[in-house]
Amino acid sequence: MNRIQLKVCGVATEADLRVLDDALVDYAGLWFHMPRGTYSLDRPRFLELCSQPRSRLACVAVTTHSDPEAIASFLRGSRVAAVQLHGFLLPGALRRLRRSLAEDVELFKVLHVKDDECFESSLIRAYADSGADAFVLDRYVSSDRLGSTGQRIPNQVLESLVAAIGCKRVFVAGGVSPENVGEIASRFGIRGVDLDSSVRRAGQLDQARVRALVGAVSIARARG
Repeated sequence: MNRIQLKVCGVATEADLRVLDDALVDYAGLWFHMPRGTYSLDRPRFLELCSQPRSRLACVAVTTHSDPEAIASFLRGSRVAAVQLHGFLLPGALRRLRRSLAEDVELFKVLHVKDDECFESSLIRAYADSGADAFVLDRYVSSDRLGSTGQRIPNQVLESLVAAIGCKRVFVAGGVSPENVGEIASRFGIRGVDLDSSVRRAGQLDQARVRALVGAVSIARARG
């Protein structure tokens, strides 16, 4: 099994960055322009965290904002490896954002799944053609909770979407935890997983949970 990439979202402190970097997590998700996001950062704080020294951890800018020009303006001067787009941007808006970013900055488009339906299934090809490098499959609950729901997407829905997109372009979010990440990695052969609430205790990033996540993936890889 290829090495699965690990992303932890909602990073808001230097201590969080150190925990993830020391644990060999791949990506830290930094939120901005997320009005209902507990860990949403203003621009000075966002830039400050992005500039912190790290050995391997890369920062991903995560937003629900729908205006590509506003997103590009916010990110100007930052050091991010990717931008993760929640919300319901159309392919044309994604294309405009792609033109505003450096070539080495990836675009991750979130696809929202409610029950057994992916709202954007008919747009997957258009998103890819417009510059989406990868897709994050996440459980949709309501307009107030576009992500970080803690609810897993049914396996049959994941299988269908992974087949349509290609496993190496898929991150799975929603209900992923240190307890089940190994099974998900082994079964679907995806590029990565995206976690938030399952590696926290009382709202704070928990070092033991993060290390359990990394360990579970290592075991799955050895068996794979």
